[in-house]
Amino acid sequence: MNVLFLTSTLPRFPNDSQAPFVFEQASAWKKVRPNDEITILAPHDHQAPKVEELCGLHIRRFSYWWPTQWQKLSYPAILPNIKKNPLLLLQLPSFLLSQFLNASSIVRKHKIDLIYAHWVMPQGLVSYLVNKIHNTPYVLQNHSSDLRIFYKLPICGKFLARKIITSSKKLFCVNSLLKNEALMFFPEKERSNIDPKIIVYPMGINYQFDAKIPSYSDFKYTFGLIGRLTKKKGGNLFIQALKQLAHKGKNFSTIIAGDGEEREELQQLSNGLKIHFPGFVSDHQKIDFFKNTQFIIFPSIVSKGDIEGLPVALLEALYFGKIVIASKATNIELLPEWGEIENRIFLLEDPHNIESFTSLLERLLNMGQEKILMHSTHVQSVIQKYKWDHLIERYIEKIG
Repeated sequence: MNVLFLTSTLPRFPNDSQAPFVFEQASAWKKVRPNDEITILAPHDHQAPKVEELCGLHIRRFSYWWPTQWQKLSYPAILPNIKKNPLLLLQLPSFLLSQFLNASSIVRKHKIDLIYAHWVMPQGLVSYLVNKIHNTPYVLQNHSSDLRIFYKLPICGKFLARKIITSSKKLFCVNSLLKNEALMFFPEKERSNIDPKIIVYPMGINYQFDAKIPSYSDFKYTFGLIGRLTKKKGGNLFIQALKQLAHKGKNFSTIIAGDGEEREELQQLSNGLKIHFPGFVSDHQKIDFFKNTQFIIFPSIVSKGDIEGLPVALLEALYFGKIVIASKATNIELLPEWGEIENRIFLLEDPHNIESFTSLLERLLNMGQEKILMHSTHVQSVIQKYKWDHLIERYIEKIG
């Protein structure tokens, strides 16, 4: 089978801060189906080559603005870039046209059997148009807020969303809330027919070893946060809670790993606290982050309609046997295994309630080593099934 992955972001160089889950999923596919030819089509950036061969994958990047140094729409992500600079909307038509022309060319030249479109908008729209011309089947992947864009399109938005979903083989959503949102585009009488097409699977974990739970004395940091430092990650609320904890005379150290538009503000807010900001971490640095940090905090919030799907870093933390605080906005409760792990997760109702947030952090500090190991071992065993080398077979089986 020849498969074309479409995406609006992809790591451009080693240790790039771009989330690598599209590349990891494609790599896992290639590993279990070595005879399949896998191509990834992503937007070009002046820091990245247009053609690469990595881990048996064919990487192709399309230019969408000239000169290429002015291509600013895609990285780090389309919606935050437009919110920061609305003039970037001018690059969107050429982005769509260039991705469509390049995808059509690859489909024709390489006889693509399946398109895998990450994000319903814009890649789902491009796949739909390619399908109409070349009759190439496609599947969709919805990560967070991209379907909501169709509500903002005048007149034809909902109609177009229904067409794109109906014409696809499958729509994968990273949680059941996103599945319900997709179903709401359809009249109630049609939802029972569409429901089997929409599958709930999270993105996978890309570690090829069994993570060992460190002993109590091996941790360099007490608390940690990891992710793209944006408003929806709730880093500012985390720091406020840490300040309250410090006022109570508690001793702790903290690491906040990641990069993004909020990093400078978070560093300024953390004055007076012992917080290390290493920037973006990947590969061995990311493994060291999890190994060296005792408790991992995910205080996500809904920020101007921008929501979490289900943070891959949260699954990774559980895979490493970490004790976590996770807000309801992470959608951890929508994980199918929630019933098996809910008594081992510290669920934060509202990160804006700093007093409650601080109390949870204090509870972690008071946990004994025996209880920590009991929680860690149980959660780690449950989450093993989300390693990519296991999960990718479930994706492929559903695609058929």
